[in-house]
Amino acid sequence: MYLLFKQGFVSIVLVDETDGRALPAQHVAQIQVARRADKDDAVVAVRSRSDTPVRWISSQLKRRPVVFESPPTWDYAFRVYLNRSEWVKIAARIAGEVSYTNFKNDCSASVVDGLEETAYAVWHVVKDATKSALPAIYAAKTWQRSTRRMRKVKTGEG
Repeated sequence: MYLLFKQGFVSIVLVDETDGRALPAQHVAQIQVARRADKDDAVVAVRSRSDTPVRWISSQLKRRPVVFESPPTWDYAFRVYLNRSEWVKIAARIAGEVSYTNFKNDCSASVVDGLEETAYAVWHVVKDATKSALPAIYAAKTWQRSTRRMRKVKTGEG
């Protein structure tokens, strides 16, 4: 999951300790701490190329999970490990704090460098992607549904 919010951009993924990459011992220790905090929950890694959003997320939790600077070969420079319940609380808080009528414009007041430009870039990418790809996909599916429906009507099935 990608999330662009007032504190920056994060990528959230389920932690899979068997994905073939050896995690540094400190990371494994924090994953175990997150797991112990709620034994029934999966652990997620909240990752970012900037430390601002992951530090903000860590600061919102009572247990103050450690924010790691990742090894240079990893795709995100910073990460924090949370159990799923903690992530759900953070995501709900972010959603509950929506206080703007235009996110892109609101980002101009952000202390996060480049957030406004990022918000506009994301908006344009999504707009262009939905403008070109989705109508064709939607039209094809609508045509297929219409064709099936027509066949059923002609044969007396529908």
